[in-house]
Amino acid sequence: PPLNTVAMAPEPFGALDAPHLLVRVACLAGVVVYATSFTTDSSVLRLKYKSAVRWAVLSALLHAYRAHGVPKLSADYARRLFTDPHAQRLFGVLILLVGSGSLFGLIPVADAEVAALLAQLVIRLRRNVKTRPLSLKLIAKCEGSFLDGSGRVASGVLRRCSLFEVTAALVLLLEFATPRRNPILVLLYWQYLQMRCLLERATAGGAAAGPLHEAFFAVDARIVVVVARVPLLAKGYARLTKLLARQVALPKKGSTGKPR
Repeated sequence: PPLNTVAMAPEPFGALDAPHLLVRVACLAGVVVYATSFTTDSSVLRLKYKSAVRWAVLSALLHAYRAHGVPKLSADYARRLFTDPHAQRLFGVLILLVGSGSLFGLIPVADAEVAALLAQLVIRLRRNVKTRPLSLKLIAKCEGSFLDGSGRVASGVLRRCSLFEVTAALVLLLEFATPRRNPILVLLYWQYLQMRCLLERATAGGAAAGPLHEAFFAVDARIVVVVARVPLLAKGYARLTKLLARQVALPKKGSTGKPR
């Protein structure tokens, strides 16, 4: 893709297509099992959560290999990998292993996997003349919500997943006031989002643009409406947003950068 494009890289059909399809099904099944668990046994919940996340890690690794090939020490490989949100999400799912359970953290993972699975099914159906009409029906059924007109993952999925990720980060912050707080998970997850924002700015030539930036802007707009009713909160929130903006600002050309 062009340098300023942030999109999920296509996965060519090959020997790993069927195994990857099964891994995605297992991942989604794991998320459903964890989300619908009505037990209060923390050890059981933790086991189900870890299982779902491990399947997500394996799926992200398979995507990176199928879409970009064997890792290479080259600028072209790094460009392709870093402009692929699905490959970037590998860092996010690895971070989720630190926690003992975060349903909000799994939602964007599951959403992305559903879209990728549907796109994968379209490719498989197109390979057979008899099933090709089914691929068109699948695209028509999922167009806009998960797929675009060509059967690839829709850009709306990236925006929706980014919004879910920002929401998950805020929920982790709110959990500081509960016994479920996990400072290490919060720190790592916010650093993961910071990395994603920096990559988006780099691919956009330094502009604050991209699915994750749009998600932060949308959440910020809603928070501003709430805190505006309390001047003290509004002032503090304004300072916080300026601090966060500096954390994802790219260094200017010729500047050495200052420690933060």
